Amino acid sequence: MWHHVAGAIFGLFTLTWVGSGLLSMNPWGLLESEDAQPERAHLAGASYSASRLQATVQALVAHRWPSRAVSVTFAPLDGRPYFVVAAADGQRWRVDDAGKPAPLAAAELSQIAAELGHGAAADKLTDGDAYFFSGRHEPVRFPVFRVIDGGGTRYYLDAVSGQIEAKVDRNGKRYRWLHGGLHRLDFASALRRGPSGYVLVLSLMAGALTVCATGAYLAWRRLVRWRRG
Repeated sequence: MWHHVAGAIFGLFTLTWVGSGLLSMNPWGLLESEDAQPERAHLAGASYSASRLQATVQALVAHRWPSRAVSVTFAPLDGRPYFVVAAADGQRWRVDDAGKPAPLAAAELSQIAAELGHGAAADKLTDGDAYFFSGRHEPVRFPVFRVIDGGGTRYYLDAVSGQIEAKVDRNGKRYRWLHGGLHRLDFASALRRGPSGYVLVLSLMAGALTVCATGAYLAWRRLVRWRRG
């Protein structure tokens, strides 16, 4: 009785986890998403040689950047070389190749949004939405700018450099719900914060364990009867 009752309640969740776990391996490229590299290259514009970049970085480090900077990232835009400098406290700012501050301008953001979204505007996110958010062990940086094109593809832009942080196309959305939603039970932000998500998952896993344990017990009983017979 316990095996059938537990199976009727938790068997569907067990099968769901098996199916959504299979999708995490993306069999046959079923949910393969397009890479954002073509868009990144288009927004960057001109290419730069490694020797030129190395010389520029060395000069800036020696004469321009503050001592609290711990990292630098090359962030070109529209054919112009920019760099994003990060400090140990998490503060980030953009500078040009002369080391002067060059914050992302509204005109640059409008141009990026127009090129990616075919005329769409960018809206600012200070917290995650359904497709770009911080997981329990996978934090992402906010704020970001979001651009949605006519086909529903979403681009998330770094607020300091304007570069593409993530791209979510149609297959990316399907993967988010079929794997992230069904496998991790990640349907709402409330399940990613606090103990509620852990309580739900552990409760369902306990039910699945009951199905497996009672099934193993019934199998053992049948084997004992078979040996006695």
